[in-house]
Amino acid sequence: MKKKLTNKNFLFLNIIFLIFYSCEKIPNKNFNNPLDPIEANRIISDSTITNKFGDRLELPALLFYPDTIISSVDDFFSIGIYAFQIDSLDPIVLTDIFIDFDFRKIEVENIIPGDFLDSEISNAFVPDLSDNKKLLANNTGKLQVSAMSLNHGNSGSGEIATIVFKANFSGEIILGFNKSSKFLNTFKTNSNLFFNELDSINIDFFKGTVIVEK
Repeated sequence: MKKKLTNKNFLFLNIIFLIFYSCEKIPNKNFNNPLDPIEANRIISDSTITNKFGDRLELPALLFYPDTIISSVDDFFSIGIYAFQIDSLDPIVLTDIFIDFDFRKIEVENIIPGDFLDSEISNAFVPDLSDNKKLLANNTGKLQVSAMSLNHGNSGSGEIATIVFKANFSGEIILGFNKSSKFLNTFKTNSNLFFNELDSINIDFFKGTVIVEK
């Protein structure tokens, strides 16, 4: 039988929330909904808010979701890569994303395509993790995730891919997007098609935190 939330309990929860919020000077922003533009715009409008690494939020952006994962040694866990508020004037046609991770503590097991770039329809996503690519990632701590769309490009928000990792050793691991990541759209000149690299996508604000317990 479910217990009803009394006014007393509700007031207590609100007090706890207000105390927590008032103490949060430099938050490591955690999105309950990774595609929440209202919350993102609130963060942008408050110049005092940065993540725990001191980075400011600018949109459009790339993010990990969930941004914090708790796992155990020898367990598998998944984390999604999301495009967030991509401008319709600069839609993404191709991504070449590099993810930095601590290969001494976790290793890549699989890449699962998302639907942001119509990957399941176009079959243009590169989800297969070949032995060589997997070996390279797990020996360097840099995983390459490439995807493209066969239409004119995608804007808005959506999942690009899900990465499956295996935890090998306990500790805290930070997942980040490497600065060599690239995002491209296309434009036509007469009968020619050109790729144009976008430099406006923020890859610094949202990082993933993995806590591996013994």
